[in-house]
Amino acid sequence: MRELRNVIESPDVQQQVQQKLRKLAEVEREHIIATLERLSWKVRGKDGAAIALGLPPTTLESRMKKLEIRRPVRRA
Repeated sequence: MRELRNVIESPDVQQQVQQKLRKLAEVEREHIIATLERLSWKVRGKDGAAIALGLPPTTLESRMKKLEIRRPVRRA
């Protein structure tokens, strides 16, 4: 039991868990961006990304802010 506790509490295991969590955020970010690009960056409305992702628009906007997702600026 002590050996298991040492493995679970070791910095290596904790670091691996943190890396996996970061990767999940990266996957979520990529998925949201891909959906937004496919829908011309429309967030709200019946043909918006929020509905496509199964989220309320406010939740999608909150996640976009958290994940630092912004519509790219088009240059003329």
